[in-house]
Amino acid sequence: MRSELKERFFTPEELVGYEVVDSDGLHYGLCGGAEFTEEGPFLLVEMPVRVGESTVDVEELRIRLESKGITLPPDAPLEGMVSVARDHGIELPKKVYSAEVKVLKAKVPVSEVKWVDDLTVEYEGVRRELRVILLDTPREVWYRGMEPLMRPENPLPDMVRQKVVLSRERGILGIAGELVIGFGHPGVRVYSRKGSSKVIRWLPFITWLRRKGYRELVEELTRLADPYKEPKLSAERYEEVKEVLKKMEAPQEVLDELSDKVVKVEGEDLYEDVPWSEVKKVGDFIITN
Repeated sequence: MRSELKERFFTPEELVGYEVVDSDGLHYGLCGGAEFTEEGPFLLVEMPVRVGESTVDVEELRIRLESKGITLPPDAPLEGMVSVARDHGIELPKKVYSAEVKVLKAKVPVSEVKWVDDLTVEYEGVRRELRVILLDTPREVWYRGMEPLMRPENPLPDMVRQKVVLSRERGILGIAGELVIGFGHPGVRVYSRKGSSKVIRWLPFITWLRRKGYRELVEELTRLADPYKEPKLSAERYEEVKEVLKKMEAPQEVLDELSDKVVKVEGEDLYEDVPWSEVKKVGDFIITN
């Protein structure tokens, strides 16, 4: 069990890549660093856009705003433009991007940062480096123009399973697993390490495909998961991978090799049980006291 989180300091470069989460547990963006100005220090929050993803057309939105006589600085963040557009009743244009881009979503005052934390966890044989900046404000709620999230009165397994759990006072706790029962109330079991499990030995499988000359299969499967970032995958993704192989009419030897790469990993579980009454928000992340 993690004790109270102690304050640390980071250079702007050290913060690059940290996942920024708002106070309602919603993913807000990725940190692109920080800047120090006369108005104060700010986190730079970026919104990565993948190929084929549909989101706000930044340039078209700027044109629509300026056509209404609204002057914008060249480096105006997307969040500010979206807010102004809503205030003026301007429809948000959408675009399907044909290349990967990073959009400057917002400049967040450092005063809104609750904490910065990192933790290495192992869940079902998969090692994950969690790096999170938790905000003290519901920034993503504001950005989406939605109502604040309410904690569900009664938890359901699919509602919590495999979500990262963040404590407002203790930092990153781990990965949510099963729901549990206490003395008259439910809770959620949070793992920093989940022991015995089945995994796909992903890197050896992709290496085998390369050695056999299955280039198209390698290209398609590495889109599912980068084998160098995720050398092992949870066995829960076996059917997903198998379905892709079948659609690409992979030969039987490939399906057999995939099956052979599913192995059992033994280990000791490390976890803590969090009473449901301690849970405050359930979004992309679970927020507890």
